[in-house]
Amino acid sequence: MRAESCGVGWGAANEWEPRAEGVDLWSGELRCSADAERCLSVEERERADRFVVRGRGQSFVAGRSAMRHILARYVGCGPGDLTFEYGAHGKPRLSEGGPPVHFNLSHSGDKFILAVSRECEVGVDIEQVRTDRRLVEIGKRFFAPEEHSRMCARGPAGLADYFYRLWACKEAYLKVHGTGFSFPAADFCVLLEERAAQIQWTRLKGDVASSWRLDRVHLPFGGYRAALCSLREGAVRAFLVPPAR
Repeated sequence: MRAESCGVGWGAANEWEPRAEGVDLWSGELRCSADAERCLSVEERERADRFVVRGRGQSFVAGRSAMRHILARYVGCGPGDLTFEYGAHGKPRLSEGGPPVHFNLSHSGDKFILAVSRECEVGVDIEQVRTDRRLVEIGKRFFAPEEHSRMCARGPAGLADYFYRLWACKEAYLKVHGTGFSFPAADFCVLLEERAAQIQWTRLKGDVASSWRLDRVHLPFGGYRAALCSLREGAVRAFLVPPAR
C-alpha cells in the first residue's frame, strides 16, 4: 500500500480529544523532570540503573515517564497505575483488563515520538541525523541490495537524508511486528520516493508487504527523521508535548 508522507500539523497537547479511529503521534523533548521517576515501576527504575552510560538511563526515564503520562489519557488512570506486559523481543503492551490501546515509543538524541491507536498495531521510529558515521558501510550491512543501491545513487549531498529516512521506515516496520533486529533488516525492502514510501517486498513469514501503510512523518523540528508503520484506516493527528519542568 502506497502512502503519502504524513504532513499533518502539530497541535498542542491540550487540544487532544479521545477518538476510536486513526493514529495519534506525540513528540517532544526528552527531559527528566524532578519527579519523572515517581510514576515508573520498580522494574523500570532498575532497568534505568543498568545503563552503563548515564545519559542513556536518563533518556529511558524521560521517555517512559512521557509515555506513561500520555497513555494515562487514553486509559483514564494515573501514570503510575499503568502496568505493562512484554512480547518475546521486549515490545511493551498494556496489561489486559480494558479497551485495547496500541502504542509504540522511540527516542533518539534529545527527542521522542510516541504512536498511539485504538484501531491497530503501530510501529514508530525517530532518528537523529548524524553525518559522522560510515553510512554507506552501515547501509550495506543492514539494507536490502536494492535499498543500498538507491541510497548510493543519491550522491554525497543527499546520502545522510536518504539513509535516515530509510532507516526510520525500516525500524518502524520491525517495531510494528515487535521483532526488532531478530528479523534481519535486509530481509525486507522499502521503496522510498520523494513524497511516499511503501514496503516493496518482505520475507517475514505470513506477512503481506502491500497490506502495510508506511507514513514518512514531518516533524516540527529539524535534524531528525521519523516514520510510522500501521494498518490504519483513520487519519493521523499529531501533538507536541511541552518540555517537562
